[in-house]
Amino acid sequence: MPRRVMGHAGAWAAPGEASAEMKWKALENAGVTMVDHPAKFGNVMKTILAQSGRDVKSVRRTVAITRTCKLTTFQQLSAANQRRGYYTRRPGLQHVQIRSGALAHLRRSLHLRPDQAAQLLSDHGILASSSPASPKDSRLLCVTIDRTARSPCIIASPTTEPSQIYRRSRHIPFDYRTGPTDQHVTQVLELLQMDAAPPTAKAATTKLIKQLWEIFRKKEAVSLEMHISVPASVDSLTITNLDFTFDDAAFRSSKRQADLHALRDTSLEDPVELSAEPDGIVYIKLDGEERTIGTLVNGAGLAMNTVDALATHGGYAANFLDTGGKATSETVKRSFELLLQDKRVKAIFVNIFGGLTLGDMIARGVLLAFKELDMPVPIVVRIRGTNEKEGQKIIAESGLKLFAYDDFEQAAEKVVELANGK
Repeated sequence: MPRRVMGHAGAWAAPGEASAEMKWKALENAGVTMVDHPAKFGNVMKTILAQSGRDVKSVRRTVAITRTCKLTTFQQLSAANQRRGYYTRRPGLQHVQIRSGALAHLRRSLHLRPDQAAQLLSDHGILASSSPASPKDSRLLCVTIDRTARSPCIIASPTTEPSQIYRRSRHIPFDYRTGPTDQHVTQVLELLQMDAAPPTAKAATTKLIKQLWEIFRKKEAVSLEMHISVPASVDSLTITNLDFTFDDAAFRSSKRQADLHALRDTSLEDPVELSAEPDGIVYIKLDGEERTIGTLVNGAGLAMNTVDALATHGGYAANFLDTGGKATSETVKRSFELLLQDKRVKAIFVNIFGGLTLGDMIARGVLLAFKELDMPVPIVVRIRGTNEKEGQKIIAESGLKLFAYDDFEQAAEKVVELANGK
């Protein structure tokens, strides 16, 4: 989701990046075999191997030998590290105190108000305008992270038209140690089609890029985005539409950037999202009236996958909700309370993969919520992993109107059907 850091996985969508559906279609068109859920990888890989004509038994033997070798090496290293730890551990070092257990896994975006972002720029000698420029004359400039290059980058586009940014924007990665060089700046000016701009406008853009990188590096930013333009009547630069995003992990983990995070304006945030924080739940409401499926998932990565995978089945998640890896029955009940505050929700999909989370505990939480909240919408539950059989049995024997599955595709198809009123 644009402008949001999604839970502890830290994923976000940079300006001009393709949506999950666009990436799916591009890979599919390129001949890649696609699966919509991690649970399907094994069987699909078996099918591909069987159809390839390769000796599957030989492949299995090779994998087994490799796995054994890796395990042996890992055990040796672990033993060596353990022995080393007896003698080299430094006494007296104290770990930085992290926020209480329930909140430790939370990870959110900090968005500065436009006036706060403008003040941050002003502190670095850059003046921004409060009046938005005409989209026809504006260009997109952003300093963020290029996840393919694994380095910071500048994103530049000669247009700010939403329908054109994906096609016309380009990433220019640079070395974190040196920052953007003059060569990088020249590339940016070319991409922004500012080759023929007045010297003062080009100099102002160069200064802007350098200062944006300074802010990005010092303040541990995720994305510093803005629109720039060169008005015909003025030969300098106009900076508008400031959109500054920071990852609050630095503050939550060790209280770094405390002055920056003190600027958080909770009055601009969704009150339901805020109410989830004390319970250690990451809840993010997704925009769009077509989003009618409430999702309840344990784990940020699985929660993102669930949102994307539902779309491939013709359904749209109303939210991202990560209960955390150690969800309890009470956490599950609280999650349902959050979901039911969204009047768009016509059905709820509980997708649990049990590791630290126990399947039977989740099932009891579902029953607790169902009985105490007078559940007004149908619920589809998929439980896999630790104690999955116990959890599925609890659901099946409850006598309540719950739909339990262990297969993701069947569960997804059912919740989409229910959300559509079928």
